[in-house]
Amino acid sequence: MEKTVKIQVKMKKVKCRTKIDLVCFALLSIALGLIFVGRNMGIISESLFSVLISWQMLMVVIGLYSISHRGYLWGMFIMGIGLFFLIPIITGAGKDWVSIYWPLIFVFVGILAIVKILMPRNKRKCEHSRCNEHYFSKEDCRTENGFVYSHNSFSATKHIVMDEIFKGAEITNHFGATELDLRRTKLQEGDTFIDIESRCGGIEIRLPDNWLVLTELNSFMSGVDDQRPKSADKIDECCRLILRGKLSLSGIELKN
Repeated sequence: MEKTVKIQVKMKKVKCRTKIDLVCFALLSIALGLIFVGRNMGIISESLFSVLISWQMLMVVIGLYSISHRGYLWGMFIMGIGLFFLIPIITGAGKDWVSIYWPLIFVFVGILAIVKILMPRNKRKCEHSRCNEHYFSKEDCRTENGFVYSHNSFSATKHIVMDEIFKGAEITNHFGATELDLRRTKLQEGDTFIDIESRCGGIEIRLPDNWLVLTELNSFMSGVDDQRPKSADKIDECCRLILRGKLSLSGIELKN
């Protein structure tokens, strides 16, 4: 009963996030259409059009999108870079702005690092799980009844699952490295899912040789490398571990 309720809650969250994404896409499409129509009708000048339709503005939009998905620091970093290169276009400062003030990027990164240190953290410790080896920043690392939550950016983290039954995981990895050790746990009968979102990162999953692993990943210049010894007679087909989600410039390694 408890498991069913958790699945229903998770499905509601996924549906809510999907609706938000659709609304954002719809608003972006409407804005793009109005911008091009305004340019064609002479309402929007060419100089304003070059600002609205530029790679700098695209970075601002990507940053806002990331912030809306709770990727606050990553979103602010991308948006800040876009705004930095957008300022000389808006103010007319020209190339001198970038050549003089480019060190401000380091100041901005430092401010983000301080904000990250001061941000409130989840003080609840991981029960039945070890979470260690964090560098540069410590991210959300916890487990609830055999389900692992791992969210890190610009950091490295290792999780050793000690629960008797592994019930799945949710891994978010941006410019980081995540290691998930499942050799001390077992799969429940049926399908167990690991939801992954990784950008410019690496994920290493250590698991027994007889686990059946399937992938349902949307990848962009990414890959999955299963380095376990191949032995078809030992594979337990009653229990399946399914990797699903999105990879961008990332890699996943399966090891024993």
